[in-house]
Amino acid sequence: MKSVEDALKLCLNNDHGMEYPDFASMWERMEQAGHTGDSDSKRARGRSVQRQGRNLRKSVVALSLAALLAAAPVYAAIQVDWNGLLHGKSGIQAALSEHLGQELEQSVTRDGVTLTLHTAVVDENRTVILYSLNPGEHNRAEFMKFKGISLRDEQGNLSEGILRDMVWDAGSGRYTGYVESNWTPEGDTAKVEFIARDLQSFTRQEQVLEVDNTTGETQSFNIAQDDLQALHVQMFPREDNRLLVYSEITFEQEEAAAWAKPQVVAYRDGAVVKELTGSLQVRRGDNGEYISQQFYRHSDVSDQSTAYRLQYMKEEERLDGKWSFDLNLSKKQMNTGTAKYALNKPLETGSDDITLEQMVVTPTQIRISYRTREAYAHLPYEKLTLEVQGMSLQGELWSTAERDPNKGAIRFERPSGLVMNGKTPVTLTGKYKITNHKGERTPIRLTAISGKRQSVTSQVGGYPVVWIYYTLDGDLYVETGSQTPGFGGIVSFETTRNNSYFAGETLIANYSGDDDNTAIKRYEGYEQTKASMYVSRYITVEPDQMIQVQLLP
Repeated sequence: MKSVEDALKLCLNNDHGMEYPDFASMWERMEQAGHTGDSDSKRARGRSVQRQGRNLRKSVVALSLAALLAAAPVYAAIQVDWNGLLHGKSGIQAALSEHLGQELEQSVTRDGVTLTLHTAVVDENRTVILYSLNPGEHNRAEFMKFKGISLRDEQGNLSEGILRDMVWDAGSGRYTGYVESNWTPEGDTAKVEFIARDLQSFTRQEQVLEVDNTTGETQSFNIAQDDLQALHVQMFPREDNRLLVYSEITFEQEEAAAWAKPQVVAYRDGAVVKELTGSLQVRRGDNGEYISQQFYRHSDVSDQSTAYRLQYMKEEERLDGKWSFDLNLSKKQMNTGTAKYALNKPLETGSDDITLEQMVVTPTQIRISYRTREAYAHLPYEKLTLEVQGMSLQGELWSTAERDPNKGAIRFERPSGLVMNGKTPVTLTGKYKITNHKGERTPIRLTAISGKRQSVTSQVGGYPVVWIYYTLDGDLYVETGSQTPGFGGIVSFETTRNNSYFAGETLIANYSGDDDNTAIKRYEGYEQTKASMYVSRYITVEPDQMIQVQLLP
């Protein structure tokens, strides 16, 4: 292909009178005429050109262009700046700067939208494919995304990729994006089908809400537009000058929950009020509703100049169907910079709960795989870093490609300039320990339940925990929390109803290791005046606890 391309360039350079062709329109006309198929149609196309008596030299050029368009559409026409898109992906940036990516440069046009695959970065740890999208005559919305992108191997197995939101690149006049997958070739190369399906475009919408933040009662709003059904908002004042704005939204079309991303936003004097730490924008409720919680400083939203608005994404257009490519992906050029090291070391000395099994170093990433004694067990340290050559690399937790419940991986982007081998000192550091515990199942008695806020204190794992309970709109609300350092929060608790456990609905669950360990549950239609609560799980935290495991040499 390279020699054909060079010959073509020479031909074009020597023909000064030739107008440079419009490749895009040529390709569209060829598709409309049915000339993108088998070799018979190509031969027919060649005979047609000859019969028209065109200059032989230009016929050869035109045929070469058609062949290039069919095999690897239009080389070098698109210049894309990937830096903004690849923020936080230093390993991929390093690979591109060292020309380690596999050039693809293939395009598929469907419904006037052209998807171009530019580069694949394939190594022992992952596959990343960079692409751009030309929306053509379709309106350029604020956001565009595919519903999903997957890789299908020769055995028919599908590997769903993790999508990065597309970014508009003004220089190329295209959207840019990438997909990342756990899938890698078992050998040096593998044939796969790249499938991007159902392209959607979105705009951001806003709706003014008449919210009263002085009441704790549920405030409901009938949205009934853009696939959103209803919104329910509730205010929970905290004792530390914070106001928790809790919202639930339901959908007319369930699929809208995947893209609407609704949230209630506070404005004061026309400006957005800054949220406090602990705010959560993404969580699905027990019944499929979309839950958002925002913490504000109470004094920032307490006067009448505060207004609330509902913000969400509206689907403007959808092009159903798939953009597919047949690819032959290779990790050969990455193999020389790839090394595997057997570890078989416990994460914590004297414990077999978690075993570090292997470290795989590639030009783009360092992956540490581990095995847990219990299925779905979490690593007990909130902050994980890899200390190597004076650098401190931040770790991310990933599931394994085979999704084994007893396996996981910690991944670190490999920055440009990091040189290491089997003799390089490498240390894994874990900080801020979080430990899960089973509850003692000792009942906590709530008595004289009414609309009045009442409290009782119990011991959970040796820590004093305050239980605040009250009824509102016929529902029982139970809040738990502790001011004692080291207590991380109650993960789950339930009561009994009709001689069986009743979990209730979790409104707030802060037990991720931050300073707030509040949990709030709602039990709908609770008519009794007493209740027994049972703790299933809780966590403790040790912010100063740290481990260091020397992995190499």
